[in-house]
Amino acid sequence: MYYSNRKKLLLAGITVLFFFLSLCLFRFVERIQTKQYLAEKIELINEEEFQIMLWDSSVKTDTYQSVEINWWFHEENGAYYFFVPKVLSDRLCYVFNQYESIWIDGEEMFPGDAFQMQEGYHEICLPTGEIIPVEVMFSENINSMYIQTDLGDLTGIHESKQNFDTGSYILLDSEGSVNCNGRLSSIKGRGNVTFDGSDKKPYSIRMEEKTAVLDLGIAKGWTLLANAFDESLVRNYLATELAKAANMEYVPDMDYVDLYINGEYMGNYLLAEKVEISEERLNIRNLEEEMENLNPDLDFDMMMPIEEEMDGFEAVKWVEGLQTPQDISSGYLVELDMTYRYYEEKSGFISARKQPVAIKSPQCVSFEQAYYVANMYQEMEDALCSDNGYNEETGLYYSDYLDMNSFAQKYLVEEICKNLDAALTSFYMYIPEGNIKFHAGPIWDYDRGFGTWFERGGIKLDDPSTLYVSENIYFEEADINFFYQLCQQEDFQKLYKNMYFDKVRAGVVEIAEVTSMEVAKRIESSAMMDAIRCNSLSDETDVEENREAFWQYNSDIQEFIAKRIQFLDEEWK
Repeated sequence: MYYSNRKKLLLAGITVLFFFLSLCLFRFVERIQTKQYLAEKIELINEEEFQIMLWDSSVKTDTYQSVEINWWFHEENGAYYFFVPKVLSDRLCYVFNQYESIWIDGEEMFPGDAFQMQEGYHEICLPTGEIIPVEVMFSENINSMYIQTDLGDLTGIHESKQNFDTGSYILLDSEGSVNCNGRLSSIKGRGNVTFDGSDKKPYSIRMEEKTAVLDLGIAKGWTLLANAFDESLVRNYLATELAKAANMEYVPDMDYVDLYINGEYMGNYLLAEKVEISEERLNIRNLEEEMENLNPDLDFDMMMPIEEEMDGFEAVKWVEGLQTPQDISSGYLVELDMTYRYYEEKSGFISARKQPVAIKSPQCVSFEQAYYVANMYQEMEDALCSDNGYNEETGLYYSDYLDMNSFAQKYLVEEICKNLDAALTSFYMYIPEGNIKFHAGPIWDYDRGFGTWFERGGIKLDDPSTLYVSENIYFEEADINFFYQLCQQEDFQKLYKNMYFDKVRAGVVEIAEVTSMEVAKRIESSAMMDAIRCNSLSDETDVEENREAFWQYNSDIQEFIAKRIQFLDEEWK
């Protein structure tokens, strides 16, 4: 028995020793790899400039990408900034070039040394005696995404939405753990006004593999919304909550990220599902996929459209040489948009009353498909604009062409938040199988809702006590306003008013009283970093001034929604 126990103890000791030696070997190899990696990184830094970056050596991915954060120079106050997720603050090494060592707050540092900076002001001293001021800012309770483009530069992407690059990515959750990582088959600019009018660009990314992203589902294509013109940063997010309260069939999901591209902090973004047809998103017949299978040798992106004026339409646009399925009656996603944006699309039409309609999916359709959708829309438009709601030629009522429930839901979302772009742009409809009608949705683009300072048609959007979407506002696009025509129908009025009081109002109250402030509180620290990096709140670099402005914008939204409820309660009772 005694011998047996000694043998067991000896084996246990050998096991512990083996484990310890293995761990030491692993750490030794890891240090060698780290030094090699750091050497390569330092060589890549422009030798004419002194730079410093933070590098998280604990993140291991199958793309060999690392979490990197370069410092950013603020020209106005002459200071450098590190914008860092707080969960990484004790996991970072420091990489720099030109000097064998530097001093941070009086402590000598060598490349690869770990050093934890606290939030606030720090000083970096160079061997030359030069003192560099550095501000460290932390974000909390938010995911972070790190994209490395293969060219290592965004200049081309920012020049044109047609340009793209490939690359790799890492997405960390709010706890600092790797949620997903992999290769990007493309990253490019997207959007219209934001892309052209802001330095904070929105992006579209496509992963090489379908990937589970946070709690947003599984897909390849994703959108990074900049919210560049929304000082509160919450309007798009609140719109999705409003659409969910209205019980819309599909609402694009989204979540906040701090975005870093090529090591540079880009700001606070919303990582969002793309508006597209798929099992994980708008789950209707995927006609786009059917068209690709029928035309395997065609590159749809390179196809050139044909456009002609014809009887009953200002224009119809299609692509020649396509094989189409026998059934062309469903599986379409269309968008009511502005004329100049319609011309950028490959398929679509302009109705008899000059309403531009882009066929978004499939992006390329045959003449028969384009004419089928155009004719269906025109018959609906004629019925909607008639004196009695009936199409004189077909004898069908306007609701025979529209899924009334979804349009009532969409109207309530637009009117409650008083969305600037309602019925003008980003107005999506789709045609599913079975019920061959236009359905309203998905919602998209609400950074100019919930009380923005804009005015259209003499109506101030920051005034909660007036109707907007149901009014006859001239948009300088079509000869008619779709929602104005729809809201003239008494049966539609009854439907959306009953829906508001019976199903939607309680959710709107929840958004006003709880959700809006909860979201703002969650992203507050990230919003402060965004304010400095993107100059989104004030010309000042004072964090407390920015914080006060941020909460004022969010309080204004909360007040707008509360007063909007009071007004609509009285207006629709």
